[in-house]
Amino acid sequence: MGLSEDIRTQLIAGGMTASALFVAEAPEKPDTALAITATGGLGPTRTMSGTKANAPVEHVRIQLRARAANYAACDVLMTQAYGLLSGLGETVIGTWRYYYVRPVQTPYYLGLDGAARPVIAVNFDVQRKEDTN
Repeated sequence: MGLSEDIRTQLIAGGMTASALFVAEAPEKPDTALAITATGGLGPTRTMSGTKANAPVEHVRIQLRARAANYAACDVLMTQAYGLLSGLGETVIGTWRYYYVRPVQTPYYLGLDGAARPVIAVNFDVQRKEDTN
């Protein structure tokens, strides 16, 4: 799985509703949705070997964008996701070992989408590498 799918898996494991979580972009419906999008990060840290045990450490970034019918509901959705990911320590998700997930900033209001629903976003820095057990 990819980065966005792994983060979705982690949010579901934390108790978030799967039907409200979307990879890359959220569809027009439902009103309450959280889009998880991989964005530009830093280049990988290379190692001296091409073996899986010495796989490069990736320094990637994700963005979460929450929306809902009103600001209060949007804020609740973002607060839940932010709380589950902010400061996440070392864990394995799928085939990746995640060393950390750290917010770049606190969640911020983006404005209204095309259907006049409020949107709140936040970005996270992520460090991970292929898990070698």
